[in-house]
Amino acid sequence: MTERPARLVLADGPLMLSALRALFDGRGGVRVIAATSDGRELLALCEELHPDLVLMDL
Repeated sequence: MTERPARLVLADGPLMLSALRALFDGRGGVRVIAATSDGRELLALCEELHPDLVLMDL
C-alpha cells in the first residue's frame, strides 16, 4: 500500500510563501494544498481542507 503525501498549508508573507512553495514543490512526501498570508483565511482553509500540517510564522 502506498502512503499519500502529507498535506500542508503554508501561512506567511508573500515572499516567504513563494520560497516555501518552491522548497516543497516536487517533494514526494509533502503536497502543498493551500497558502495564505491572512490568519482568518488560514482558519477557514483548515476547516475546509483538514491539512495534516500547517507551517506558519507567528
